[in-house]
Amino acid sequence: MNESVGNLKVFIQKTKEETAKKLAEDLNNYLVDAKNSNKNILLLLSGGSAFSVLDYVSSDSFSHNLTISVLDERYDKTNKNNNFSQLTKTDFYYRAKDGGCSFINTTIKSNQTKESLAYFFEKELMLWMENNSDGEIISVVGIGEDGHTSGIMPFPEEKEYFKELFDGGKWVVEYSASGKNQFPDRITTTITFLKRIKTVFCFVVGSNKADVYTKLKTEISLNKMPAQIVKELNGFIYIDESVLKE
Repeated sequence: MNESVGNLKVFIQKTKEETAKKLAEDLNNYLVDAKNSNKNILLLLSGGSAFSVLDYVSSDSFSHNLTISVLDERYDKTNKNNNFSQLTKTDFYYRAKDGGCSFINTTIKSNQTKESLAYFFEKELMLWMENNSDGEIISVVGIGEDGHTSGIMPFPEEKEYFKELFDGGKWVVEYSASGKNQFPDRITTTITFLKRIKTVFCFVVGSNKADVYTKLKTEISLNKMPAQIVKELNGFIYIDESVLKE
């Protein structure tokens, strides 16, 4: 079945594992092509279930041309729930490190505030862009059941606040998602930044994502469903068959 959602080409696999493998295969091919053409790439990763894709990414794609980080952070001084800290516990991280990749490390340092981490993250992204004006930013993106993407939560009753916070020009912001997520202290790339991404690989699996995938195919304002932004980006969305079942 040929299907698209906005600018995204849809790939449908039978199982979650096959979906992860298909995304990883396409991501790997993209990275190998960039490696062979000596193109610098910044790869930003969603946390949570999207990390399952990383097990299938080949070490052939790693090189000094590749810089890796996360799309957003959970501010947790223990670093137990920190996305980058969880990334460092994966086999992917060690293989990428051995393969010569660089990292923008967003683990929380001693006495680092939420504000200073957001400032650091934004400056590092800007520095990468400054040093790699001909490079490309790509991302593995997830979508939450509530319609959030990256660390951008819905604010259905606060449209102006949402626009000012997430689409007001800053690349990274810190804010409170209290009452919206089990990890309320957030640092996230913004809609302003996401528009700079060259190619997205969107990972949506599980029957619990059926409703949000259906909504993604309709027109809903960003403050009510931030994940609508992915339709405006170029790339691919990978789903398993359970997502299509009502």
